[in-house]
Amino acid sequence: MAHKYKIAASTADLEVMVRKHIDVLYTYVHGTYGILNDCAMADASNPTNEQEELAVRGHKFCKQLVSIIDFLKKSRNTVTMPELQAALVRMSTLIDKELQVEGGVQFPQISALIWEMIPLHGQKVSPAYVEKVRKEKSNKARHGIMRIKSVATTALKELQQMGLSQNPASGRFEAQRTKLDLYDIIKFIRAHGAQYGIQDEGDWETVFRNDPQFLEDMTTVIYAKERAHSPRDEAYVSAQILKALRDHRARTEGVNAPYFEAGEDQAKEMVQPEQDEPAPSTANPPLKNESSRKFERLLRKYQ
Repeated sequence: MAHKYKIAASTADLEVMVRKHIDVLYTYVHGTYGILNDCAMADASNPTNEQEELAVRGHKFCKQLVSIIDFLKKSRNTVTMPELQAALVRMSTLIDKELQVEGGVQFPQISALIWEMIPLHGQKVSPAYVEKVRKEKSNKARHGIMRIKSVATTALKELQQMGLSQNPASGRFEAQRTKLDLYDIIKFIRAHGAQYGIQDEGDWETVFRNDPQFLEDMTTVIYAKERAHSPRDEAYVSAQILKALRDHRARTEGVNAPYFEAGEDQAKEMVQPEQDEPAPSTANPPLKNESSRKFERLLRKYQ
């Protein structure tokens, strides 16, 4: 309770808390984020190109990270607090060194390693599915490293409270979110597109191609949907999508602009035939021009 509510705790209590962090770190690399241990155990050596060299670096990084945590777990009850601090600082420094955001991607060496571990050739599933698995595992590995760094930072602060002041390691970092790819977009359109008025890839391009910030909002919605959660800004996103589609149709179908600018009831009245006009003869129905046919298809789409 002292730890949860930040109440002043004795040195003995703090030592118990710090040692418990070792258990959390071990569970991360051998359980929750086991992909990190898989990367540490991978057979990565003798690179022949730049991509393989990056993969070998990712293997060495994960091997060092898991090795430090395994050492702490093995000596959990005997390691001294200065030794524990040195190990945590070494781990934090290693993570900071390997973070190196290159081309907007965190830990590119781990992604390169996972790409080599899960090759496209020899698979019995589609290339799109392989790419999806690669991306998911890379994202999980990055998230796991973020959690490890967070636990290490917390433990080092608690060691400072115990009088161990040497703490050159930096603080936490936010794991980078993976960008949506075509697989994510098509999957979302098929599952939830109708709910948001997005019927196909053309609608998606219309809404998001020129608005990076709105695409970020939509990415949040998609990831929430994948986790079976209700997105926080779902109503706002839905309204913005419908507005973007409406404005686009108004620009491209100028003849229909009054319809889109009208309210729902008024729009329905606009497509009803005038009461004082005689009903067209069913024997010789009038020919419809192309603009009229487009309008009717559009109306059916959004009704």
